[in-house]
Amino acid sequence: MTTPATTTIGSQYAEVIAKLHDILGRTTLRIISAVPTENGSESALSFPEETVAPILILYETAEDAVARGLLRGILPSKVMAKWITDAATLLSQHRGRRRQATLASIGSVLTEPANFVKELRSRLKELEFSEDKLSPVKPVWPALQGLLARQIVASDPVATRLSLELEAAALPTPAVHYDCDVAASELNAPNLETECTLLRAQITHLQQAIQEHESALAAKQQQFSATYLALTAAQDRVDGLEATLKGLTVQSARDRANLDQLAAKRQQLLQEFGQIMHRVLNGSGLMSWPINWRKAEQLRIVRDCGLIDPDWYLKNYPDVAQAGLDPFKHYINHGAKEGRAPNESFS
Repeated sequence: MTTPATTTIGSQYAEVIAKLHDILGRTTLRIISAVPTENGSESALSFPEETVAPILILYETAEDAVARGLLRGILPSKVMAKWITDAATLLSQHRGRRRQATLASIGSVLTEPANFVKELRSRLKELEFSEDKLSPVKPVWPALQGLLARQIVASDPVATRLSLELEAAALPTPAVHYDCDVAASELNAPNLETECTLLRAQITHLQQAIQEHESALAAKQQQFSATYLALTAAQDRVDGLEATLKGLTVQSARDRANLDQLAAKRQQLLQEFGQIMHRVLNGSGLMSWPINWRKAEQLRIVRDCGLIDPDWYLKNYPDVAQAGLDPFKHYINHGAKEGRAPNESFS
């Protein structure tokens, strides 16, 4: 994106700051600049860690910042946003060093150096310096842009509040005055053509900025639409999975109920089978035999019929294995009556 020709306001600022350093260099006053440099960037605001020496902080007013931005073709909203952030930081730093820090508008030093020196001498009576190197300088931007910048700042309540706070904390020097008659005279030929050329360049710059913003916005919108579609598809999949999970949960509950019924039925059948086996092994024919003969015959019947799988029985009934009991005898004496399964086929 192209921009209109840069201004010389940075060089004006740099020149007056250099003169102040030259004038005040032999004093204990330390100068801290929070104004733009030649390339338009603001100096980093840095305070000394511990010092009792007085400090002079030079700052740029909101009107000057916006006027400078208009001259360079920068959107006022962008300039204002940064100025508000910097002004809030500057006020916060100043409050912590109120007794040693003195605020001064760089614009007042440029346009009203005599008043600036007068107020500085009044504030810092112990300082001795000569002000003969300072002379009034007219801002590089036209009065029309100064008036427009003032209206822009006045329409922003936050910028207006911060401007008033800075003005109240700074040296009481007069603000830069932009006369309407001067602004009107600037529009007379041949200055009118120069002003129109500058305005056209600014309009072109702003149009390009708007186009870039709209392109970026369209890209973001496209990205948002793609993300929304992906989220919608993902939500559909989640809904489908939730429905499937719900169906599986219902089916699982049914299967569990069926398994419980089958287990109960199996246990009932085992009980009935055990009772039958108990009657068979203790039939009336065997009851008349001597007990030792009867138990031996019962054991033979059970072994010969192959009903009991001894390894499986001991593995599935660890209480029998731990007690060291014979699986055949245990089934005859206890297992059948308790409804225990004799082999894997009954499990």
